[in-house]
Amino acid sequence: MPKPAKGKIVLKITGRGLVPTPSLPHCEAPMKPIYLSLLICLSCTGCAVYAVADTAIAVGATVVKTTAKAAGAVIDAVTPDSKSDKK
Repeated sequence: MPKPAKGKIVLKITGRGLVPTPSLPHCEAPMKPIYLSLLICLSCTGCAVYAVADTAIAVGATVVKTTAKAAGAVIDAVTPDSKSDKK
């Protein structure tokens, strides 16, 4: 079936018979780039979420490691060395 020209009225066959509907092919064509752009944006968003989560985990691990080293140093400084005088 050939495509109608822009702005023409087309008769479509429905359950109610022939129904006049406006032909708007100019509305259908721009949707493909929009869907493509949306797909690209969603895929980039997933990468960004992964990168942010990965960075947050790395920062959290570094904070825990540094805190543990600092706590160990404080404990070593506070507790006296236990040398036995027995020979």
